[in-house]
This record gives sequence, C-alpha cells and structure tokens, in this order.
Amino acid sequence: MTLNQVRKNMLVCLYEHYPDYIDNEKIISKVSISPDELRKEISFLEEEGLIVVEWFLGGGFLAKITSLGINELEQEQKPPKKISEKEKIAKVEHLQDIVIKLKRDIQNRIDNHEKKMNELDQRLDDFYAKLITIFGVFAAILALVSFTGAATFNSNFNIWETFILIVGFGISLGIFILVLNYIVKTR
Repeated sequence: MTLNQVRKNMLVCLYEHYPDYIDNEKIISKVSISPDELRKEISFLEEEGLIVVEWFLGGGFLAKITSLGINELEQEQKPPKKISEKEKIAKVEHLQDIVIKLKRDIQNRIDNHEKKMNELDQRLDDFYAKLITIFGVFAAILALVSFTGAATFNSNFNIWETFILIVGFGISLGIFILVLNYIVKTR
C-alpha cells in the first residue's frame, strides 16, 4: 500500500508517541489538517488496521499506531534494493533459458499435433475411398438385380432395352463416383 503524504505524516506523529495513545488535537497541530479531513483519514487508517482508535461522543478520539502501521512506515522508508549488473544479466539469461525451453516444448507439441492430423487425414481418405467402393459395388448389384427382375417380369422388355438401361446406369454411377472422389480429394 502506498500512503499519501497526509496519512504518512499522521502515522509518523503516532509513531513518535508509540506505545501511547494521542488525542486528535495533537495530531491536528502536528499535521496541519482540518478536523473533518482528519476524521476521514483516521477512519481510513483504522479500516486498514494501521492504527487503533477510541472514539468519543463529541467527535474527539484517541489513536495509537499498530504494529502493522509501524511496518508500513518502515516499508515506505526503505529504499528499493539495488540489483547489480551481474544479477541483472543472470536474470536475463535465466529468462532466455525459460523462453528457449518453452519454444522447444511448443514446437514439439505442434509437431505431434501435425503428425496426428496427418494420420487422421490419411485414415479419413482411406475411409472415403472404401465407402465409395462399397457404394459403387452395392449400386452395381442393385442395378443388375433390378434390371434383371424388370426384364424377367416384363415381357415387353427386350435385351437391347436392358442393355441400354444398364449402360446408362453405369455411366451415371461412374459420374457419381468421380464427383465423390473429387469432393474427397479437394476437402
């Protein structure tokens, strides 16, 4: 938590009198703050646990800094730790090592996924090829059975009509299989 200057001055005033309580008048005289502003800032510091306050009916109070408040003041006064050039270089090198390891790990995962995707594509292509073959064989058998049955039950059917129907169906089936094959190859 970063303290604003008014709150910091109030904590310093309370710290100077630690472990005793001091009243609001003493704080006002040391910090140069209005009574309304003081009550607001004191309430904030109390809510943060940095001070303990005993409130009176007339609006006055007694306040004392807590160990948490003392720690906060000491943290504010400590200068940031300086990092040597050697430590900076060591940290940068450590981060570079981490980045290199992450890159390798990500590349390995990508390679594994690409390999699996290629295997799945191959299996899917094989499945479509088998499906087209099975469909072609099934359609050819169905055509032969239907035309043979139609020729048998229909006395008006002659051999040439049956032949033309089978050839027409074969051409249609061939076109259908070519279209399916084209769809599979271009997906």
